[in-house]
Amino acid sequence: NVLEGIVEAIVKRPEISFHFVKPVSKKEYPDYHTKIRHPMDLLTIKERTRKMEYRSRDEFRHDVYQITYNAHVY
Repeated sequence: NVLEGIVEAIVKRPEISFHFVKPVSKKEYPDYHTKIRHPMDLLTIKERTRKMEYRSRDEFRHDVYQITYNAHVY
């Protein structure tokens, strides 16, 4: 799957992906989910690509963008 390969390439670069690989912990950041309506992380995107849940490249791009958007908002 091409999309899964893209996610893998990002994950292999910890200098850019470290904070975005797993879902944000409610224990570490209790206020995160009150400020962020649509949490997203690379593991979730990877799972969605494996399950073939993306119907278009735009849906995939949206989720990748959501990670950066959430980081800026938080």
